[in-house]
Amino acid sequence: MFQLLYDRLHELLLVRDVIHMDETTLEVLSEPNRPATSNSYMWV
Repeated sequence: MFQLLYDRLHELLLVRDVIHMDETTLEVLSEPNRPATSNSYMWV
């Protein structure tokens, strides 16, 4: 099911001249082996 979605999105992205993305940072308080002050990213 997700493969079909991935394939379609991939097709749509390949026809674009420019692709925008947002690297939103967020603070994760209990991430193993990392201090709470380190940056984490959420890619959507």
